[in-house]
Amino acid sequence: MGFRDLWAVDVKTGSDKLVLRDTRLGSFCIHPQNHSLWGIRIHNGLSMLFSSPYPYHKILPLFTIDAGIILTHLAISPDGRSLAATLHRESGAQEIIVLSLDQILKQKRLLYSVISAEGNPEHPSWSADSKTLYWNACISGVSNIFCRQQADSTIVALSNVHTGLFHPVCLPGERLIAFVYTSLGFQSCIIPEKRVSGIAAIEFLGQKVVEKYPQVRDWRIQFNETEKFTDLPVKRYYGLFHLKHNSLIPTIGALQSKMAGGLFYEMADPLYYHQVILHAGLVSPRTPYLEFRYTYKDILTFRARKSPASFYDLVNKRKVNQPGENILIEYKKRWLWDMPSTREQWFYFHCGEGLTDTGNEQQKLSLGRIYSFGTRFKHRQMRKSIGSVDDEKGVEVNVDVRYSRTDHPPVQIARFFGMDFQVVFPIFRPHNHFRLGVSGGYTTGDNLYTCLSYFGGFGNRLLEDRSSDLFREVAAFPGIAYRQYVTRDYAKLTVENILPPVHVGKALNTFYAEKIYLSLFSQLLLTHPVKQKFICMGCQINLSLKYFFVLESVLSCGYALSRELDGVNYNDFFISLKILRKPNG
Repeated sequence: MGFRDLWAVDVKTGSDKLVLRDTRLGSFCIHPQNHSLWGIRIHNGLSMLFSSPYPYHKILPLFTIDAGIILTHLAISPDGRSLAATLHRESGAQEIIVLSLDQILKQKRLLYSVISAEGNPEHPSWSADSKTLYWNACISGVSNIFCRQQADSTIVALSNVHTGLFHPVCLPGERLIAFVYTSLGFQSCIIPEKRVSGIAAIEFLGQKVVEKYPQVRDWRIQFNETEKFTDLPVKRYYGLFHLKHNSLIPTIGALQSKMAGGLFYEMADPLYYHQVILHAGLVSPRTPYLEFRYTYKDILTFRARKSPASFYDLVNKRKVNQPGENILIEYKKRWLWDMPSTREQWFYFHCGEGLTDTGNEQQKLSLGRIYSFGTRFKHRQMRKSIGSVDDEKGVEVNVDVRYSRTDHPPVQIARFFGMDFQVVFPIFRPHNHFRLGVSGGYTTGDNLYTCLSYFGGFGNRLLEDRSSDLFREVAAFPGIAYRQYVTRDYAKLTVENILPPVHVGKALNTFYAEKIYLSLFSQLLLTHPVKQKFICMGCQINLSLKYFFVLESVLSCGYALSRELDGVNYNDFFISLKILRKPNG
């Protein structure tokens, strides 16, 4: 799962069909004579040259390329005799090479002649008569178009631009079509197939530094040409034998209103097959806190907590962590992992004390320990485009089934079933998308808090580490106070319009204000057995702030008005900052 598929698209009608599934194929080209498909297939970390006879129902491997060498940008000459390609070496060098198809089919190994190795050449293509080969290279410091005729080894420059020309393709009438780089991105252009005289080198500030301070030449990482990937020993990898210490960080936090100090420790193997996290400290001289978590391949998780402290409980008025002990064991099964489509299911067991959180007041119930068994299922197929701020098209389905019981007489038992459906699609203009959400929940048995539903509030705190758009969660209902309304059964409808983002592009001290966007939404909540109906309307503004252009913070504020249909009105306002997370994290 997660391997690339081979699809065919009819450019006239736009219809598509799946040809081969999970084939891991790339760098395609079509043989002009017999219409066979040629390309590169990745298998066990190595590149393999393959062909597939028309109509492409099977793959014929030709030979495996040595480790450290990758072929891309394949191009077969119109006469079907030669194959041109870009060759990437493990040292970082690139070459334009030509192979004889007859030799490939007979000897089954990589035999080639080098056409050019200057300026990191790439994207070779042929003329209609198979006598001229074109490519682009950065000989002058910027990409220009070059060519060489088969009968003459002289390389000729066909362009002299300052922004870059890429991927040349021959057209009738001694013309070439290529992509020119502009401030708006790549745009197609047509240039004459005519030799240009002299290409002026681009002046780089880095080159000036080298000329002024020659010693920086010795700062380069030296590549050992004698050491090849094929010389390295091959053996089975066991993550437990490669565990190492990653970090040890002093922390400060709080448990309820009490300040706590401790240490955060992480240990993992290089591939993160195994990860161990220990966070421990003291709330007071006699009150320790502890959180231990072990994760195996993001599949199996074991977590044990005893009165955990949190930095976010220290800086926010509303507290989340509570005193008590609990254990969580969770297993994740990936039924489908073929991006952008994923289908995952979690099976979990949770054992803990009877703790609950209703609004800003936290209450320990005399229920003894509560044991919960459950499963969560999630199907997601979402897409977004360049420049978007969120998913713009697709569906997401979540199902939650839970069983809880107490061990303190009299034994109480509850069961819960919940479902949430989200659909997103673009509307009116680019990056303006509409989101529709429908969710419902049903509880049977006793009133155990683990199977009840708590509604109310945007959900954001002043300083946040979760998503900035928490109003989309099932339990959120802006306008009502946070988790104020408790119910057994419910149905909820959400409609939202996310307006196109507005580019800001301003530096704010060490932050860079990238873009700002607005969401307008409305929600309807119906509950049972207490037959209540709530409706709300609100908006939320998010300002994206980048730090080092990698870490993202989001400054959010929102306002909502809600009304109970018997006439009672509510309102809710928040301002929140999600700090230093990776984009979309």
